[in-house]
Amino acid sequence: MVKHGGGWRVETWLDEDAIATVQVGQTAMFYPDSGVGGVLKLKVSSIDSDASPVLHRRELASVLGGHILTREKNGVLVPERAVYRVALDASDVPEDLQLQSWRGQLVVHAQWSSPAGRYVRQVVSVLVREFGF
Repeated sequence: MVKHGGGWRVETWLDEDAIATVQVGQTAMFYPDSGVGGVLKLKVSSIDSDASPVLHRRELASVLGGHILTREKNGVLVPERAVYRVALDASDVPEDLQLQSWRGQLVVHAQWSSPAGRYVRQVVSVLVREFGF
């Protein structure tokens, strides 16, 4: 969580599968790993249109306990898969959460999609590509 303008912002990086279900304006909840400070109510404010070439938040790398698989290259962490930065704005942040950055679990109230539907779309796209429909 970082200070942003007059409010607070939570940043996360989502992979291609997850980013397809998230849209600006959706609501979310942030649960700090420490259990301190309660739950934050958030709103998705921006989604990067391009994948991040490097991971700027080292604490989110899997080698440091985060959720993003990375490898080190020339002193920077490079995500193993395409990940996109998502920014969420917090409306009311408890004072005990304002004193430092926090890592936690983020639950976005996104569009539901069937896992089977994702595989069907993938198969169809391969067929279209290979057969030139």
